[in-house]
Amino acid sequence: RPDCLPPDVIDLLYELNQQTFLWVELGVQTIHPETSAAMNLCYCVSDYDDAVCRLQARGIRVVSHLILGLPGETEDMMFQSLEHVCQTKPFGLKLHLVRGSQMEKTHPNYVSFESIDDYIDLVVRMIEQIPPEIVLHRISGDAVRSTLIAPEWSYKKRTILNGIHKKLVEKNTWQGKVL
Repeated sequence: RPDCLPPDVIDLLYELNQQTFLWVELGVQTIHPETSAAMNLCYCVSDYDDAVCRLQARGIRVVSHLILGLPGETEDMMFQSLEHVCQTKPFGLKLHLVRGSQMEKTHPNYVSFESIDDYIDLVVRMIEQIPPEIVLHRISGDAVRSTLIAPEWSYKKRTILNGIHKKLVEKNTWQGKVL
């Protein structure tokens, strides 16, 4: 969590970073306060921004997590979050909800994307806007089928990755193309 990095923790991470290849993963999830409140994140985008600045000032790599398809978020909102996250590089994308999360209780029948094709189309358009120097650590979630809430097809990681690759080839596009 970006709000759980006091100076002594950053100092320790700095020391570890001197000894090994290190990155710190931070969940931003969304930049939109109304979504963060609905998810009960208990931190805001300014906490994330502050943590990223303090880590990067010490030479510590940051991988940011962004969840696509959160309840109430439009495509425009998702792209706004992506744009913000791109400014903090590098980052990963994550799409899945697991049992026991706050969203399972507050949105029990929610489905983030109607189809796998809708998701693939969105991710390909996002990839085009991600600067090529940012390493994509994940473009599909890794939920075990027994813990998966929705969408039902999201456990098919290989199908999703192959679909993204196929769409990139069909559109003759790549990471950062529209920048």
